Amino acid sequence: MAVRTGAGSILSRRAALPALELLRRLRHPWPPLSGLVLDCGGVLYDDTVWLRWLLKLLTRLGLHTHFTPFMRIWQREYLSHVKTGDAEYWQALRTFLRALGLTAGQMAEVQAAGMARQRDLEGSILPLPGVVNVLTRLHAQGIQLTVLSSGHTDAAAVQTQLVRLGLSRLFDRVLTEVDLGAAFPQQPALERAISLIDLPAKRLAYVGRDARVLGQASRAGLRTVAVNYDADAEADIYMEHFEQLLDLLPWSAPRAMAG
Repeated sequence: MAVRTGAGSILSRRAALPALELLRRLRHPWPPLSGLVLDCGGVLYDDTVWLRWLLKLLTRLGLHTHFTPFMRIWQREYLSHVKTGDAEYWQALRTFLRALGLTAGQMAEVQAAGMARQRDLEGSILPLPGVVNVLTRLHAQGIQLTVLSSGHTDAAAVQTQLVRLGLSRLFDRVLTEVDLGAAFPQQPALERAISLIDLPAKRLAYVGRDARVLGQASRAGLRTVAVNYDADAEADIYMEHFEQLLDLLPWSAPRAMAG
């Protein structure tokens, strides 16, 4: 069953989960966790600031839409081509803007204003509330922490973001879908990431917001925790605040297990 925090009750978001699977989980509780795999954008910091600024600019140019469908179409239909290396970021964005009905002059205006604004916003990112405290405590306990970014940038760029956030020292490894996809195109990035962590899947949990990756993590045998999640996200636990991560899952460092 899925636990939704902040609502004061236990709710099931997995209505289609077979009864036998539910019974198995009740008879065989999950073992303590020794590792955590976390997405970066939307989990460690707010990565929607730039897109919200862009949507505000486009609204002044006559676009009428809401943020959620705007972000989802951009990420799933256009940004995905950047992640696979089939397009550069601004090339994909121009294609997106053209599909929205912007003229060549408007697209040039958006790009001229947007490139500088994007650099400024991405250079001033801050950790989301509770992130530093929770990860510092888990790191001190010996819990293995891994970043697996589902964004469009490579590990070097993500590492730069973690330095800005003051989090880089806390992570054992930094992985990205971009790098793993390029090196192992036939294997889902999450599966490859798990193979690089010296822990069995049952000792790992995945924290993210993207419905696609949360689904992959569940199928790979990881416990799944959704935060700032998509409306269609399916997870074992739904967090309203990052601080809840400490109390919602059982923790046991590898050295404690060995002892």
